[in-house]
Amino acid sequence: MVADYEAGTSSNQLMQDYNLGKGTVLRTLREAGVTIRNQGLGASQVEDAARRYEAGASLQSLADRYKVSAKHVRSHLLSVGVQMRPRPGWNYDA
Repeated sequence: MVADYEAGTSSNQLMQDYNLGKGTVLRTLREAGVTIRNQGLGASQVEDAARRYEAGASLQSLADRYKVSAKHVRSHLLSVGVQMRPRPGWNYDA
C-alpha cells in the first residue's frame, strides 16, 4: 500500500484496492512514515482555483496544481457558484 501511495495512487483508490476505510488507509500510511498529500482544497485554494478557471485554466490543470482530482476541483468550483464551461466536442443539444 505504501509503495502504491508513493507511486501516486490516491488514498481513495487505495481504499477500493485494499477494501479499507479512509481512516485505516491514512493511519497505515502515517504509521509507515509517509507524508500524506493534500486531502482537499482550503478556502483560499478554492478562491484561487475559481479565478484561474474563469481565466481559462482547465479542471485537469487545476487538479494537477492542487494534487486532487478534476472531479474534486469541479465540485468545489460549483459550490462557490462558478459556471462550468462546455466540454469541447460535446453536443449538448442532442
